[in-house]
Amino acid sequence: MQKTILLLPLTLLTLSATAQQKSMPDYKRVVKKHWSAATKNILQQQTAHNKTTAAKQRLTARALYAFDGSAMQLNDSANYIYSSDRGSVFNHTDMFYNDYEGSTEMQFDSSAHYRLNGPDFGLTDGSKISYNSSNVRQSYTTLSSTPPGSPLKEITDNRYTYNSNGTLNTTYSLQLNGSVWDTAGKTTYSYNAQNKVAEEVVYNKITMGWEEALKTTYTYDGAGNNTEVMGYEWSGSGWAENWKDSNTYNANNKLSTNTYMEYTGGVWENVYTDSFGYSSTDYYTYNMSKEWNTDSVKWLYSSLEERHVGANGLPDSVYYSQWDEDTQDWMRVLISDWHYNSNDLPTNANGILSFMGAELPLFQFNYYYEYYFDAGVNKRARTTAAIYPNPATDKVTIEWKDKTADRTTLYVFNNMGQMVAQQNIGATNKAEISLTGMQPGVYWLKAIAADGTNVLAQQVIKQ
Repeated sequence: MQKTILLLPLTLLTLSATAQQKSMPDYKRVVKKHWSAATKNILQQQTAHNKTTAAKQRLTARALYAFDGSAMQLNDSANYIYSSDRGSVFNHTDMFYNDYEGSTEMQFDSSAHYRLNGPDFGLTDGSKISYNSSNVRQSYTTLSSTPPGSPLKEITDNRYTYNSNGTLNTTYSLQLNGSVWDTAGKTTYSYNAQNKVAEEVVYNKITMGWEEALKTTYTYDGAGNNTEVMGYEWSGSGWAENWKDSNTYNANNKLSTNTYMEYTGGVWENVYTDSFGYSSTDYYTYNMSKEWNTDSVKWLYSSLEERHVGANGLPDSVYYSQWDEDTQDWMRVLISDWHYNSNDLPTNANGILSFMGAELPLFQFNYYYEYYFDAGVNKRARTTAAIYPNPATDKVTIEWKDKTADRTTLYVFNNMGQMVAQQNIGATNKAEISLTGMQPGVYWLKAIAADGTNVLAQQVIKQ
């Protein structure tokens, strides 16, 4: 989203003279949430849900297009590879697929990210994750392409240990020093009698061992709701209070208000507060933010987010507004429209800039999926196939050990997640697909049977 925001001033060229005279809204502050990780976790846990059908889809690619003043331009994309029955969960708090280290919503094996860097678009970074036999995450490794476009190399690594009941015990942070992984820090977790996290402590690795750095404590009410989060910094001799989140809940145990404060000069000072509303949904449909003004010593309106719920019970339109001091009213600045497939997963989202009566295209997200099945469901195993030649120039041949199902479809996706070729095949153990007209680069070849079984997922290089 940051690149999109940087491109916004170019849209002023098409606005009216009256609109240009009024200062542009602060889009970054309106769209980007200031919540702590603890608050995001509360909201996301409220919305976590799984479909009840055996057949599911998981994200394999996404692409972001941003308006550059005249047309939509590819800005950011990513590909995701899976090797087991793990999936992905869309985050209705952020309205995004979170693939960063701290999130377990996407359980891919590896990812590759491509971004716009000046005039060039190419590979910039990626990640890979390992799991144990119970599909529990064991490590998360970040990869970097330096300079952009060069092969990915390992940079940092997080490794996880668990208690006997499966709760996270320790996270170790490592950095690659030459060819050796050096431990740089660790985070330990302790839990209360209800098995909810009660304390997190971050340590830095020093010559003599471990040194405390940060601590976070969690307090809960009788219903198990997280009512307070306290953050501390190590002063060298003890823990010093730094910040805190205070939360209230409605009758349905949904987050109602969140207030963030910082400890400054021996006193607690307000920073911001948020209120949330719900429309018979697990995710919020209303969020109003206020910021504390130290001069007037009162809360001032800041931003407003409103979500319209579609027939499928999911947000189909999200409206962002900021407070206008001139009119003493909310001014709408951004609209995002969402579209879903039959499995209630987002296929694309369009962002529209709204300013002084003008509406202009701002960004577009596209999402691409593959079918998979839950681990406990009896399913046909993925067949063994040989793909040749690879690299290829004009076509590739796929040869299976066993015949495919009667109705199987071959797909070719580029590194932006766009489908560039599709071919239906019958029951066969050999098929060809043309790469003619495609630019040289990395492509993904996939074969999916009519019942949703993922028969093949393989990288192909076009010379």
